[in-house]
Amino acid sequence: MKKYLVTLIVALGLLTMVPMSWALTMADVGNLDTLMFQESLADAKVSYGTNVQDDAVLLWVQDMLDDDSITFDNKNEDMSGWEAIVGAPGVWAIGLDENPEYFVLKTGATPSGNDLFLYNNLASLAYAVVNLQALGVSVENIGKISHVNEYNGTEVPEPATLILLGLGLLGIAGIRRKK
Repeated sequence: MKKYLVTLIVALGLLTMVPMSWALTMADVGNLDTLMFQESLADAKVSYGTNVQDDAVLLWVQDMLDDDSITFDNKNEDMSGWEAIVGAPGVWAIGLDENPEYFVLKTGATPSGNDLFLYNNLASLAYAVVNLQALGVSVENIGKISHVNEYNGTEVPEPATLILLGLGLLGIAGIRRKK
């Protein structure tokens, strides 16, 4: 009995050391995010009169969305987290840190000559879901992706927050009424 228990403990210990791997489905990540605009970084730097990459990209995003309130939130340079979406050829997803409304994918050279791709982040804000094949980035060249910049637009309160606020106000009104 003791031999079986030791074997079981060793087996479970070894299983915890194996990296977990699973496939993402479209249900896990929401939906394909919408490509809104694309540009080359070199053109953006010239258009906005700055040689600083992040400044030029922010100005480009604000200009394309016609919204100066858009803010830069995060730059994710760890591109090792890309995962293929099962049943959607060419579609890949990567986790985002700040749940942004918009994100910019910066790649190396693509067939179109553009390397900045502005997306509207849809269903699941926790993931960037893009069709890399449509951009000319193959699985073999996924290393051509430099980083993902995250941008938030005007913040809108979440429905749950408004519900909690409403319940709190109702509670206060109920306490006042009893007095």
